[in-house]
Amino acid sequence: MRAFKFIVIAACVAVIGQSCQTTPRESDPEKPPRIGTPIPYAPAAVTVGVQFESGAYPTLFDPASACTLVPASAESPVLTFETTLRSVFEDSSIAYDVVGLRGVRVSLILPDGSAVNPMQTVLDPALIETPQGALRSYTRSVSILFPNVPMTMATPQPGQPAPGMRLLLEGYGARFFFEWPAVLPAAVRPEPFLKSEAYENMKDGYRKSRAWASEKIHTFD
Repeated sequence: MRAFKFIVIAACVAVIGQSCQTTPRESDPEKPPRIGTPIPYAPAAVTVGVQFESGAYPTLFDPASACTLVPASAESPVLTFETTLRSVFEDSSIAYDVVGLRGVRVSLILPDGSAVNPMQTVLDPALIETPQGALRSYTRSVSILFPNVPMTMATPQPGQPAPGMRLLLEGYGARFFFEWPAVLPAAVRPEPFLKSEAYENMKDGYRKSRAWASEKIHTFD
């Protein structure tokens, strides 16, 4: 009799599993993603300008500084950021250094909030130095290479921005960043997961299977 109960329970598990297999999945391409569902990140722009975040020196990098994202490919399996850094900082020795990222810590902040350190930084030997009033302007191109890591983001609330990807520059008491906003899904499903059709179908299938198993077990007691 005990062996039969095990068979019935196993059958119950099989019924539940079959019910789950026939339930629409969250990744169903015909349905918009639910709020909070992880989806692949895609940048809405390729080239972006520098932005000041915090610190005592908001003029450390000039607003003309820009960065272009070069996605990984079969020919170049790394994530590359081609930056053009410009500084007209009042201390010319610091301005010279920051455009070459000397004394500047670089990190990549992914849409999920995790940080990645660069694999390599390649400086263009050509430095553009020009007078800028009483100061001097320094401009240099720098390539920053990161490993090609998978990037996902959580589906945002309707009308709310999604976290983008940031290239963070920290040094000399200031924080700057380049940010690539995310491409947002055309539509989202706002209902919480616990009220979703998939969850309700699975829960209903579990109740029915449990009732069926209980009935069969008591029949043979």
